[in-house]
Amino acid sequence: NLSEITSLDEIAEKFFMSKCHLCRIFKSRTGITVNRYITNKRIMLVKRLCKKGKSISDASLEAGFGSYSNFYKIYVKETNLSPRDGLKYEMGN
Repeated sequence: NLSEITSLDEIAEKFFMSKCHLCRIFKSRTGITVNRYITNKRIMLVKRLCKKGKSISDASLEAGFGSYSNFYKIYVKETNLSPRDGLKYEMGN
């Protein structure tokens, strides 16, 4: 569950391996880091929740970003758009 993941240590523990080993294996198989994968999945979840009528702020909290300001910074870094502009474009408005 994306909203409940708090650290790479927690994920690695579930797979009975070190954090470094998990990161190395994940990147070699997917081409991206675990953190980037989680971030992208969380952004996709925010988009889905907004399409269902949730506010961007509520959706970002539900997706596990912790705060809207944290989501805002990450979203801009990943997309070069503000969440409002990016999600408006995604929803075709």
